[in-house]
Parts: sequence; structure tokens; C-alpha cells
Amino acid sequence: MIITAGRRESNSAGQRHGQDSRHAQLERFPPRPVPETWAATELDRGSVQALLLGPPFALGNPASQAGRRIGLIRVLDWLERQPGGTWQDRWVASGADTAGNAGWRPAGCTRPAADAATRGMTW
Repeated sequence: MIITAGRRESNSAGQRHGQDSRHAQLERFPPRPVPETWAATELDRGSVQALLLGPPFALGNPASQAGRRIGLIRVLDWLERQPGGTWQDRWVASGADTAGNAGWRPAGCTRPAADAATRGMTW
């Protein structure tokens, strides 16, 4: 890019060189393939709970750890209601993957009105 007297002029040769360089880098270092599944997504519910409630994720404060446990149970309950053979399949099927970091929370953590198993729970 060349800047003269307040004007910006494109340097197309330089831009092409940058694009060529990026292309060469992608050929030299291609992105890793994304696996369809991996070991953690195929764990049973009890193993997932043990993994996520144990070290290094466990909290020192018992009340905080109890809150974390309740939250994990709610999310796993919600995921189990989604179609799919693995936790990752269910996550993607729920639409949470496309909702973004915070966007999935209302769908995953709100109490279903007709869910008798959770009636009377404090959310």
C-alpha cells in the first residue's frame, strides 16, 4: 500500500505476493482434519461427570462445587434429550454449536415447563 498526500493507492503486486505467500503456507502447512468423534465425546454419563467434577476442574469451596455439579447435571440432562450417538453429536444437533459461547445457555439451562423430573427445583 502506498500513501501519498492523504491518498491511499493499492499496490496490487504486493497484495498478490501476500496472497501467493499465504497460499504457499497453506500448502506447506495444511489445516488439521477435524475428527468426527474422539474418546471424550463417547464417554458414558458417569465418566463425563467424574471427569468434569474431579481435578483439575474441582473447586475447593464445597458450595461452589455443589453448584457446578447441579449445572453439569442440567446440561447433561439437556444434551441427553438431543439426537445423536455422542455428546458432540448431541451438542451440534441442539444448535448450541452455532449459537456461540453464551447464546446456547438459555436453551441448555432453562427449566422445561413440562419436565416433571425437574418440577420444584430452584434454577
